[in-house]
Amino acid sequence: MRAMILSTHTGGGHDAAAQAMKEALEERGVICEVLDSVAFGGKRFSDKVSQTYIRTVVRHPSAFGTIYRIGEAVRKSPLPSPVYLVNASYARRLAAQIRAFAPDLVVCTHLFAGQSMTYLRRRGLYRGVLGMVQTDYTFTPFAEEVRPDIFFVGHPDMLEECSRIHIDEKRVCVSGIPVSLACVRRPYVPHTPLRLVLAGGSMGAGDLPETVRQLRNILPENARLLVVSGSNEEAEKMAREAAGEDTRIEVRGRVSPLSACMQDADVLITKSGGLTITEAMVIGVPLVIYQAIEGCETINAGLLERHGLGMYARNPGELETCLRRLMDSPDERVEMVKRQHEQIPPQPARAAADRLIQMVKNG
Repeated sequence: MRAMILSTHTGGGHDAAAQAMKEALEERGVICEVLDSVAFGGKRFSDKVSQTYIRTVVRHPSAFGTIYRIGEAVRKSPLPSPVYLVNASYARRLAAQIRAFAPDLVVCTHLFAGQSMTYLRRRGLYRGVLGMVQTDYTFTPFAEEVRPDIFFVGHPDMLEECSRIHIDEKRVCVSGIPVSLACVRRPYVPHTPLRLVLAGGSMGAGDLPETVRQLRNILPENARLLVVSGSNEEAEKMAREAAGEDTRIEVRGRVSPLSACMQDADVLITKSGGLTITEAMVIGVPLVIYQAIEGCETINAGLLERHGLGMYARNPGELETCLRRLMDSPDERVEMVKRQHEQIPPQPARAAADRLIQMVKNG
């Protein structure tokens, strides 16, 4: 059996989900190929998409809220979205790769890939099984334009969205968002001293230096704080300056996998990117969401808050309140992890892989 896995280099989450699906499928003997779907639009186009996303996240995160609201408005039109038309424009080049590799199934971890594959299916250029992974706890604008055999989603709450955006609930599987097989459940035992991790995502988004300065003022004397700035070298340098000579604080750049740092964490302070928070909840890490980017991330944060899976700090004052509460209450941290393990599937990538393989076998 052969599987093509299509991602897009807009942040680390979509690629991480693609690699997780590759791990799970290869574990089951499936031959896999992972590709950037946007690359079929040309290198310049692919680079432009990636660079624009990175610049927006790091320098102008508030623009995402505007873009998201525009997307929500446009999706009400009966006409194909401009996003679909762009991704359809280079889809036939992707079809050539599909013919060469001859996959039995295709898995998409980004909307752009799903739209390209939908264009090909409508024209009979791909007839195998098609799966679409949602990497946030909501259907992104224009997800309804994708026509897979199955959507893989992270939480049952997403089923409530289906009727509103005209997605057949029967085509939705609550498998959990696929994360690396290295993310395994742990029995959470509070540490002494406390171990906190502050992470700004793969690109070091958010005001990490200012957050470090704030945390210095509320950290217990014997606590330990690990700051992970991702690929953002400027944020790393400024975070080191903010930490100063404080021996309680360690600053690192890119840490891969971040899940290794989560294994021993008492609290993870992070944006609410779908992959990062899912890794944390699969492992079992008390969460404080801070500086979530408006759009999918604020929806993710709201879901965590609503179900007691994490705390959502909307401003510096709330961050201090949330952290003091969690740091002072080991029992509350234990209860939060318990709820995470009750609601978040323990092996999401394996569950999705098993479902896809069975669909291929069933024809």
